[in-house]
Amino acid sequence: MRNLNASSVCAILAAFGFFSATSSAEAACPQLSSSADKEAVIAKMRRTAAGMRMELETFDSCLMNGAAFATMTIERTPLPDGSHLGNFLGCSRGSVEWSCTIETPRLMIANVKVGGRKVAVELELGETYSVETGRKYLQRAIDLAPTLTERNVCSYSKEKLPEIRKALATMKADFRFERAARRKPELVPGLGSPSAVSIDEQGINFEPAKSGEEPKFRCWHLSVHF
Repeated sequence: MRNLNASSVCAILAAFGFFSATSSAEAACPQLSSSADKEAVIAKMRRTAAGMRMELETFDSCLMNGAAFATMTIERTPLPDGSHLGNFLGCSRGSVEWSCTIETPRLMIANVKVGGRKVAVELELGETYSVETGRKYLQRAIDLAPTLTERNVCSYSKEKLPEIRKALATMKADFRFERAARRKPELVPGLGSPSAVSIDEQGINFEPAKSGEEPKFRCWHLSVHF
C-alpha cells in the first residue's frame, strides 16, 4: 500500500471538518516539524497497532489550522476471495493529545491493461463487490477515460467550463496510471451494482446493472476540489 501524500492527508482532514480542501490548502499543508511530536504519535501508533507490523517508511503527516493528522500503513490481512484488508493507522490531535484508529478498507490488486501496458492497480472494493466485479469496472473505466469530453460531464455548465476542462485533464491523467495517483481508485456503491469508479472523488459513472451485465457508461463527475 502506497504512502498517503499531502493532498490525501488534507482531503481526510477536510472530511473531518478541519478546513476546506482547496488546492491552495493542500499545497500549504506542512509535515510535523517537532521530533518530539513525531515520536509521540509513533508511540501512540505502536500502542494502537498492538504488535502488528508497521511500515515506518510510509509515515506521513500534515499540520493545518492548529490540528495535526498522521498516517502509517500496517500489515495487510489477506481474505479468501483474493482481496485484502489494506490496514493503516489514522491519527489526529488538537493541541495536545494524539488519538489513533486502525482503518481497514477492503482492497484488491487488479491486473488491467492501460494503453497497451499491463498494470497492477490497487482498487478499493468496499464490503459488497466481488474481485471480478472490481476488475471489470476498473478496466471499463480505464477504457472509457480517453474518450471522455466536456460535454458528457454529469452536470454541464458553460459557466463552469474552465473547471470542467481542468478536472477532465486531471482525471484522464489519473486513469492512465503513469504516476502515483493522489488516492486509490475506488468502487462507489450503487443500487445492486457500482455506480462509479472514482479517484479522489471524481470519476466515471455507470447505469444500474443486473448481475452479469457489462458496465454501461452514464457520465463523468467532478471532484469537489474543482
